[in-house]
Parts: sequence; C-alpha cells; structure tokens
Amino acid sequence: MKLSISSYSKLAGVLVLSLLVSLAAGKAEAASASLQFKARAGLVKLGKVGIAIDTSNQGFSFKLSGKSAGILGLVDWKASIQSLGSLTASGPKPNSYVATVVRKGHKRTTNINFNGSRPSYSINPDKAAKPGEQLNPAYLPGTVDPATAIMQATSFLNQTGRCGGNATMFDGRSIVKMQLRDKGTQKISVPAFKGTARKCILYPTAITGRVMRAKTRENLKPATVWFGRLGTRREFVPVKIATSAKGIPISLTLTKAKIK
Repeated sequence: MKLSISSYSKLAGVLVLSLLVSLAAGKAEAASASLQFKARAGLVKLGKVGIAIDTSNQGFSFKLSGKSAGILGLVDWKASIQSLGSLTASGPKPNSYVATVVRKGHKRTTNINFNGSRPSYSINPDKAAKPGEQLNPAYLPGTVDPATAIMQATSFLNQTGRCGGNATMFDGRSIVKMQLRDKGTQKISVPAFKGTARKCILYPTAITGRVMRAKTRENLKPATVWFGRLGTRREFVPVKIATSAKGIPISLTLTKAKIK
C-alpha cells in the first residue's frame, strides 16, 4: 500500500504496495483473498489494515481499508482504497482507482482513470505543489495505480516461485518506480502463518511529484516482504513486511487470512 499518516502515507508506496497480492495474474480461474494485517512503528501500534481481492477471467477488484489503533495509536488516521482492473495476456491492467484518507478529521480523496492514452486524475482538496515537487505529466503514460503495480511486480512470483518484476506506480501525487528482487527463503512465524516464506526486497525509486520532497525521499526506503503459500492452491501471500522511517522500524504482520 510512516510515523504520522503524513509519514505513514508517505510510506504508502512501500507499505501499502507490499500488502497486495497477485492471486490470478496469468491464471484463468477465479480467486479471492481476505487478509488482515497489524501495523507497528517499533513497539507502538499504528493500526490495522484489511484487504479484499477478487479476480475472474476478465478482471480484478481490490479493496483496502485501514484505521489507526485508537488512543494507543501513533496518529489518528483512516484510509480506504478501491481499484478495478482487467486481466490481459500481458498482465493486470488498471481501469480506475479511488483512495480516501482521513487524517485528524481532514479528508482527501484521489480519483484516477486509466482508460485514456495517459491517466486522468483529480484530488480533492488539493494543494499547490512547491517548486521541484510538481508532477511531470511526461511520465504518466504507462503508469499504474498502487494495487495494479504490485500485482504486476509479483505476477512473476506465482508463475516461477521467485520474486521479480518492475512497475511504475502513480498514486495521484507521485510517480515511483518499484522493483521486486528475490533473496531466497526464510523461516517465518506470524499469527496467520508459520513456515518457510519467500524473502523479497521491494526497491522504490522516486521519479516525479510530491515524492521529490526532501523528507519524503529520505523516508522512501526499501521494504523486505516475506511471501508464504496459503490456501488450497498454495498462492503466495505477503505474511510479513518490514521497513523503516526516520530510523524507526515499521512492520506489518498477517493476523488473519482467507484464500479461495
């Protein structure tokens, strides 16, 4: 899919993306997943994130909902994402993306439409970007939303059993290149998974937009993602994610999973 939702959402390119799965990229049969994660910054609770993904022969639907951990959380935040796309011979393609974030009572909604030659988008309310942080529209063609980005980047995992792939992510305010690289296997124990998992590193590279802000670029760190096989068809699912921001470790662990 940070340390405030401003810092937490600035890690969206790493953390939120790291949560997604590519259940049916390159597969014909329908599949669905319901995943629940717990997020922490060091020993402090950030909140919970839930993901629901459904795929069919024609396309996919991805929904994410997250909220802070109440008075025990580091910040007051709530977020929801819905992404719709199609499954083609060349991989998942985005159609539409809607993301709503509420931080300290202030709501921001992002809409992206991918049906033209390049994405069209709107942010409400939006703020004028500072010099050096404006989005360069020349990089928009070929970009995908966060959900589709990780589905593309991880399709190689379910096809070969190893991590690989690149995707260029656009979230309405920034464009970031994502690279997923394989680091072998490792034993992992989290509430919803115990066993051998595939260890992967997600490398983000800032391209243009708000991500070029100095503090944002500093917090755009690689994330380690452990994928375990779950469900009757043994699909790869992210079971643990780890990164850092301002020297503080950030982690997400899978607490519940239902795969069909």
